[in-house]
Amino acid sequence: MRLPSPETDQVVRLTPAEPDATPREPTRRPVSIALAVLSILVLGLLGWKLATGSGTTPATDVAGVAQSATTKGPNQTVAADNGASLLPTIPDVELSVPPRPTEPPNSDDVPGPVETVKLEVAEPAEPSIISELSRPVKAYAKPSMRSAVEFELLIGDRLDLVRQVDGWFRVRTNQGAAWVFGAFIANLPDDTYTGFISVDGSTLRPEYQDGSPVNERYRPGHYAFGYTETQDDRTLIFLDHGLVVYIDSAKLRPVR
Repeated sequence: MRLPSPETDQVVRLTPAEPDATPREPTRRPVSIALAVLSILVLGLLGWKLATGSGTTPATDVAGVAQSATTKGPNQTVAADNGASLLPTIPDVELSVPPRPTEPPNSDDVPGPVETVKLEVAEPAEPSIISELSRPVKAYAKPSMRSAVEFELLIGDRLDLVRQVDGWFRVRTNQGAAWVFGAFIANLPDDTYTGFISVDGSTLRPEYQDGSPVNERYRPGHYAFGYTETQDDRTLIFLDHGLVVYIDSAKLRPVR
């Protein structure tokens, strides 16, 4: 082996290269990747905390984020997730405002229970023979006690009133139709007229307007039929033949 000679052979000296005057920037790619991985881990841990704290599982789908699949080989697919499964689900919180305390109402202002009062309207009683009598009432063929008697009526017998002539009423009963003097009929439909009886059971003494007694064509009795309103403390009554005279009101009371 021949050694190089300095005279005959050119010797190449290797000298170290001078460093470049412009400094090179350090590579930042590993640091960025580390920060991205750390952020994903933090977000995943936060989502897991929220899910386990509220009793719900983190959402696996996010509206608006599409998932795609990449085929690696036959019958093998890998689901591509853009990080949507790592986003935490914020539960809905319902806020309730407590009612404002109010002062207790005054007992005078609180209405009591409302009672429903049912008003029963009694139907008007039907005309009937008065209950003051001790013997039957005679029904006549004409409006006069001097006419023929058609039949007799008992206390409480129901009557259908047909018409009125002075103090008499044409009535219809189950025995037929006849005339009855108004003093013996109770529950008249027209309250302008009513029947009367003497207060002490004495015989009634009718008078004319000037106070003179009525004697002619009058058969004294205990019953009268007249007007409800009085004049000068006297009651206007009908005699059985239609004459209107007066009786002292203090000696009369309505019949039942």
